[in-house]
Amino acid sequence: MDHTEAAKQLAAADTLQERMRHNARHCAFAAVTLGVVTLVGTALLGASHGGTALDIPVTLVVLGAAVAAGAYAWSRPTLPRNYLTMHLVMTVGGIAVLHTVTSTVGRVVFPGEWLWWGPGAILSATPAFVVAYITLRRDGARSR
Repeated sequence: MDHTEAAKQLAAADTLQERMRHNARHCAFAAVTLGVVTLVGTALLGASHGGTALDIPVTLVVLGAAVAAGAYAWSRPTLPRNYLTMHLVMTVGGIAVLHTVTSTVGRVVFPGEWLWWGPGAILSATPAFVVAYITLRRDGARSR
């Protein structure tokens, strides 16, 4: 390998690295958006004081946002290392479990009780924010 071939290979590696950084930012944005939707959706369920017309639409929006974020991540040609696994386990699994527990227990035991719904909404959204933080920390914010 001569000097010009090596320079071309290094330029290609730099281009790929910049593309990965760019896609990591997009994946982190999708995770933050999912976290905000989950936070607002869970808080809306708490504000509705149980048994309202918001139950099914809010749950469908939260689940739809999780599916949309997963589809978005799946469709990316380049992804940060282990992003799909992290997204599926932490975000979808974490949000599904935490949102379900918060909304089910909250509806039965704590209807309209903000000491339950406030922390529950924050806790439900936390996995998405953790995924965004890890993605940016590990892949999106590396300097040359």
